[in-house]
Amino acid sequence: MKKISNMPKAILLDWDDTLAHTRNAVVEAMEYVLNKYNKEPWDIIKVKYRDAKKSLKENFPNFFGEDANRAYSEYLKYYTEYTYNKVFPMENANEFLKLCNQKKIDLYIISNKEKSLLLKEVAFCFPNISFKKILGNGDATLNKPNPAPVFEALNDVSYEINKDNVWLIGDSKQDTECAYNARVQPILLGNGKFMEDGYVRDKINSELPLLVFDGFKDIINYMQVSKLKSLQSVTNIVMDKFFKHSVKAIIIKDNKLLTVSVDYGRGRYSKLPGGGHEWGETMQEAIIRECKEELNLDVKPLRLVLARDYIAKNHNQPYDLDCFHLSELMFECEVMDFSTLGNGFEPDSNEQKIKWIDLNKLEDSDFYPKAIIPYLKNIKDIKETIVLGDVN
Repeated sequence: MKKISNMPKAILLDWDDTLAHTRNAVVEAMEYVLNKYNKEPWDIIKVKYRDAKKSLKENFPNFFGEDANRAYSEYLKYYTEYTYNKVFPMENANEFLKLCNQKKIDLYIISNKEKSLLLKEVAFCFPNISFKKILGNGDATLNKPNPAPVFEALNDVSYEINKDNVWLIGDSKQDTECAYNARVQPILLGNGKFMEDGYVRDKINSELPLLVFDGFKDIINYMQVSKLKSLQSVTNIVMDKFFKHSVKAIIIKDNKLLTVSVDYGRGRYSKLPGGGHEWGETMQEAIIRECKEELNLDVKPLRLVLARDYIAKNHNQPYDLDCFHLSELMFECEVMDFSTLGNGFEPDSNEQKIKWIDLNKLEDSDFYPKAIIPYLKNIKDIKETIVLGDVN
């Protein structure tokens, strides 16, 4: 990752699934309108008809044809009345925004979302944060990925609009391409949506390198160490040595494995629930927290069954950077009460689905990583922790 010597004068942020978790609210309102017009479910409609380069509003003719305007009005009405208050801030977003306010960095929101909904959600999620401007759908002559929202937001600044003075943070290709079109610093939050194979890799190695972070906590760390002579010692945020330590839960009931099915824009697949091991946590505390966040389940870690590394450069995967190294610990867990099972308050992905897979059918399923399947099928025979090495 490149080193920055000074803080930007302005940071522009996307809204949906960048600053706030909004997907569940959007999906609920969309499902209501689609059902009312006897359309297919959202998961099918969005794959068939959605244009990723357009805003949700601009896609309504694709979804509803001649009924688009009326359907959109009903969508807004339902969203405003029933779902907007189900939106909540992205993890560590509030701390990041407070840090920017303290450093006197001007904050802007540029979103393709309906302005009335956007203002209501911003006030609900961040009542104590100062934003210089909030732009929604139609506030600029064109929406993202066109650079018009950037120039509209910054139309009264005295400094040059460039990569040194302006950052643009988002979670999708719309956001990164908007930044590139405006020649400001693009920052990708998370895995990236609507990005073809190799896109992130190519952009990181481009003339204007893309910065990629798991979340706002990593951006905060980056800002706090950015004045050091070198970032090489900060291994968790340096893109030539990107290391992640993760814990996973093995939960089996009636010979079926509990998984989460996710889609990061690269195709849907299933995996063990769990996630990053945070500083200050024991491994057991981490797996308990992750299962509560993702599955709304209270689990009891019983034993460490499997451990593996995944060193991306050894596996020729188009979606992962060669610098990426994952260390993963897999615990067999006990659940006393499954009645609360469902997407938790912090699911792994905005497209997360809970999925049970028969152990005897794992090989033919979309479960990943394939290398651990034989061990999961014979977990009762495993008496000691098995260290698998670098497997995929």
